[in-house]
Parts: sequence; structure tokens; C-alpha cells
Amino acid sequence: MGRLAVINTPLRWQVWERINRSHPDEQFAEYVVSSLRDGFWIGFSYPRPCRSSIDNMHSAREHAQVVRDYLSNECAEGRIVGPLPLPGSKEIHVSRFGVTPKGSSGKWRLIFDLSSPEGASVNDGIDSNLCSLKYATIDQAAELMLRLGRGALMAKVDIDQAYHRISVHPDDRWLLGMCFEGVTYMDTVLPFGLRDLRSLVGKLENACKVVRPGRSFLRRMIDLLRGVKSNRRLIRLNSSFRSDLLWWHHFLSGWNGVSAAVSLELVQPDVVVHSNASGSIGCAAWWSEGWLHYEWPPEVAAASITPKETLPVVFACAVWGQLWGNKRIRFYCDNEAAVANLNSGRSKEPWSMHMIRYPEPAAIRSQHRCSISERTLSLFLAYLYTKGLSGNTAKTYLAGIRYTQIAMGLADPKISEMQQLEYITKGFRSYGDVKIDAIRNPSYIEVTIKASKTDPFRKGVKVYLGVTGVTLCPVASILSYMVSRGSRTGPFFSFSDQRPLTRDRLVKEVCQAMRTSGIDDKLYSGHSFRIGAATTAASCGLQDSLIKTLGRWESAAYTIYIRTPKAELCGVASKLVTAARQ
Repeated sequence: MGRLAVINTPLRWQVWERINRSHPDEQFAEYVVSSLRDGFWIGFSYPRPCRSSIDNMHSAREHAQVVRDYLSNECAEGRIVGPLPLPGSKEIHVSRFGVTPKGSSGKWRLIFDLSSPEGASVNDGIDSNLCSLKYATIDQAAELMLRLGRGALMAKVDIDQAYHRISVHPDDRWLLGMCFEGVTYMDTVLPFGLRDLRSLVGKLENACKVVRPGRSFLRRMIDLLRGVKSNRRLIRLNSSFRSDLLWWHHFLSGWNGVSAAVSLELVQPDVVVHSNASGSIGCAAWWSEGWLHYEWPPEVAAASITPKETLPVVFACAVWGQLWGNKRIRFYCDNEAAVANLNSGRSKEPWSMHMIRYPEPAAIRSQHRCSISERTLSLFLAYLYTKGLSGNTAKTYLAGIRYTQIAMGLADPKISEMQQLEYITKGFRSYGDVKIDAIRNPSYIEVTIKASKTDPFRKGVKVYLGVTGVTLCPVASILSYMVSRGSRTGPFFSFSDQRPLTRDRLVKEVCQAMRTSGIDDKLYSGHSFRIGAATTAASCGLQDSLIKTLGRWESAAYTIYIRTPKAELCGVASKLVTAARQ
């Protein structure tokens, strides 16, 4: 039989035989071991007639290179054989196939349509009773976790390429043929079969296990697909289907992926609501904080009692839902059909189905009513600034707010994506030592120098730089630098690679600028900044005490830094003579 008879699986039947010797179901254990040794039968009923498919799915033609790469890799691994026919092979039944991306991993999965062609496919020859598979449900897992309590650990195990690890019996492999670009191939392991094309509704149905409100927004999708028997039939999506699909889109766009595990046991409610309805008069609902009633209009009076009993529950959610966020609500209703519809999220009556779709979204809206806005966070940052907190502290508060939102099951506020907060924190951030007095139109900058030569005990000192109102302005220059610097950590004055600006580098750059301007840089040094500032301050008539404060001098040593211009010294004699003549 050559390559057609090779059992290609990493599962060693000898090991399985040894570990299953004490299995309580000996027949089942023998079936598993023998199938691992000889290959699994797929359950096809002979001599069921089959007819090969004529063409592949559109995705296989559209992504031809993906298919080529897939076939090349699988042939190299021995899981697919071809081109056929090979010695010892019988006529091959060909099913159509397509490819679909595997999430966001960049990988692709080949999908067999084993239900095509209709009436003469592989799946048509397999008893549906042999295809049932029952997994443990999410509700069972949640119930177990709640029963074990705090500290319980839960893990999910996923087997990589599980289908490809199950080898098919050689006598059944002729059913797993495929044709691509005129070449026939055959799968030797279980393919990923496509028995039903309703994958979207199937995924949403699985999502309803954790998104319980979604059940009400899936019923009409299922009803539309219920009468469709052929996978090839085109389905016209009605307005109800599109409306429910739009609800899922809006909900999933803002959902943070967290769902509270609900105990199946009755717990003490936070709110108790009673409702009742009369067939001819109206309905009412009441709880500890209020009540409501509604008289039936003529078009409602003739309806059956079940939707009428449902309506006061809907009204209660609409009126009081905003007060019930994060609370356990118990409704008392004396109509079993209405209770069953509300608990299941489903109803055969269109009017009832329309109404029971409201309470669940109302609960979601009330639960998310505290989802914090960008404006609120902006005002909060302004408040923190008035309290004199640093930028790093403000960031810690924002992180705490985001954590609290998510822990409460609310939507992730995505603070990092709020551009307004980014602009505010750029002005708010102190970089540890630099602050401004206002976010808009600041009048000064406060610089904290933690240590210097004139501060040997590291007490720290604050330096204030005010707005000049002209082109040469320290406030405007520093704000412009802060924007280009960004929020990276490290020294305030630093290069893009986070290397700090050293004194030597500053002096070197200043001297280079002076040479470029035609000034003799040999007459200047780093100390010239202090000398020049003291001299300029004195020539402007600043008081001695203010000069001492600006230079952070503790004594009169500042006077040695003041350089009196030569012209002023030469003019002293003239001033003295003039004063003597008077």
C-alpha cells in the first residue's frame, strides 16, 4: 500500500494501551488503542454512493498561494499524500475546500466541505448519531468555581492541531480527497470538516454562554437560518437579522471581556420588584422606592396575557434601571410563560420577543452608567494640580481609576488613548522638578533644584522663571522643549537617546555658537553664566538682596561676580569733578 497505509500520528498506541489497562470500560479502551494503532474509521456507511465536487470554494481560489504553501507543508509532514493516483489506491472521492485565517495569528486553516455535494457527500453517508460530542459547559465550570470558593484555580488546555494528530484508517482515506490546480491529493488524518456554514451564528451562540443578554439578540438569527437545509443556498438577511447583528457589534466594541459568574443558587436580592397585569385594564409594577401603572390602549387590549405580563417588567427596567446598577434584582410575576420567556431570553411570540429584548440591554446600560468620561478625568487632573501633586502621582491615580473600572466589570476607559488627557499631562507633568502655574497661558515656571554647590546639605531650592512677553522668553522655550521631549523618564535636559546634557557639553555647544557668530569664545567659560547674570542684574538697577536671591548666594560674595564695564569706570572721574564744582 506504500504511503497510503502509513499511520502518521505522534500518539503512541503502546503507551495508551499501558495506561488504559485499568480503564473501567474495556471495550472503549480497546477501541481507542486499536484505532491509534490501525487508524480511525470515520463512520461512513458502505456502499453509500458519493459524487465528487466540481470546484473549490472562492477562498481557495482567492488565496491560491496560501493553499500551495499548506499542501507543500502537509505533504512534507506526511499528513497529505499526492499527487495521486498512487500504487494501491482506489478511486478518490473529492470534496471542495477553502481556507480561513486562524484569528490574528497570521496562520491559515484549510476547511473541508464534507457536506458537498448535497445528497452525495461524505457527511451524507455518516450517521449523525455518531457525530455527537458533548463538552463540559461554561455554566458547569462557573458553578464548580463558585462552590470551591476563593483561591480556586482554573486552567484551560488546548491541544495544538488536535485533528492532525488523529490518523484515518487507510481503507477510509479515499473519502478525503481534494483537487487543486489539476492535481489530486488525499488527507491521511482527520480534516477540519465544514458540516455547516453557519459559523457566525454558532460563534455568537457560544458567546451567549458568557454574554447572557445576547440570547435575546440571537433568536431571530436562528429563526432565519432554521429553514435553510442547503449550504449552497444564498440567504437574504432581513432587517431583524441586521438589527441584532448591529447590537452585537456595538456591545462587543465596548465590552472589556469580563463576565461575572452567576451562581445557580438563589441569593438574597438587593432589590425586589413585584408586577402584575390584567387582561382588560392594564399593568403595574412596584418596589420599595416607587410604583408605576399603565392602562391598555385598544391595540394592546386584544393581545394574549403573556406579553401583557411581560410589559410591566420592561417598564420597570426602563424607569428604574439606572438606579439598579451592580445590584441583584428579583422580579415576582404570576405568569409562568412570561417568567420562562424572560429567563431564557426567547419567545415564539414576535411581540413578546420584541419586549424581552429590552430588559437585558437596560441592565447593561445601568451597569455601565459609571463608565468614566474623558471630560471627567480632565477635571479630576485639574483638581489634582490645584493640590500640588506631581505628574507621576497623577498617573498613579489614573491607573487606579482604570483598574477599578475593569475590576467592577465596567468598560475599559482606555485612558492611554485619550488625547486630551495626554495634552493636559504634558503641561501638568512636573518631570519631578519642573512645574507650570496654569495649563493654559502660564505666567511662570517653577524649577526645583535638589542640590548644587551653594546647597551642600541638599535642602533644595525653587527657581522661578516668568513670562517676558517677547521672543526671548524662558517660559515659552521650556514649554516648547517639554512638548518635543515627551514623557520619557530621566534627567529633564536630555537627548532623544536619554543621554543627559552635561555641563561640559553645554559649554562646548555655547562656545561653538559664539565662534560661529564671530565672538572670541576664549574669553568665556561655564562660569560666565553666573557672572553675566549678576552683571546684567546690577546694570538694570536690581537691589542687592534680589541679586543674592537669584544667584542663591548666602553672603556678599556675589559682588565679586559683578563686572563693571570699562566705559563706566572711565566716566567716574568726570562725575567726581562735576560733583566737586557744584
